[in-house]
Amino acid sequence: MRHIRFFISALFVFALLLSFISWLMPSKVMLARTVMVAADRRQILTQLTNLKNWRNWNPYFHDMPEDRMVLQNSNQLVWKENKSILRMLLIDVSKDQVLLRLEREGHYPMNNSVSIQQIDDNPGFQVEWRVSGSLPWYPWERFAAIFFDKTAGPSYEDALASLKEFCEKNN
Repeated sequence: MRHIRFFISALFVFALLLSFISWLMPSKVMLARTVMVAADRRQILTQLTNLKNWRNWNPYFHDMPEDRMVLQNSNQLVWKENKSILRMLLIDVSKDQVLLRLEREGHYPMNNSVSIQQIDDNPGFQVEWRVSGSLPWYPWERFAAIFFDKTAGPSYEDALASLKEFCEKNN
């Protein structure tokens, strides 16, 4: 009995320690990826702002059946994945930036900003995709955020590489 009580007490202290450490961690997460695209700014913006066009270049949507994707009001793409509904909302568009928000049931929204900048004498444009969001107070969410760049980063890199390939091919 004494060993069981010691084991339970040690688990409790360990859980408190992990919780305390997680509260010291940042409550926001951010990811940024960049690619150079040798295409017209208008063409890049068209691919980004028309959410139905995301099937053309975003690998995430390539194999998704069209009936799973619903475009609402031309500024909101809705789809279902693993029993939860996801929404990509087009928030704002300017000549050099597109603001989007990804919402998933039961999760905090992720803000997306895609900027299109001409860099000095380079003939193309630098397209930078930034993702940021807040984290809940749960310790496991804060610790999982340590790996956010490694887990989510490659999918954003693939999407930007596909956008580059599509825009340059259809330029």
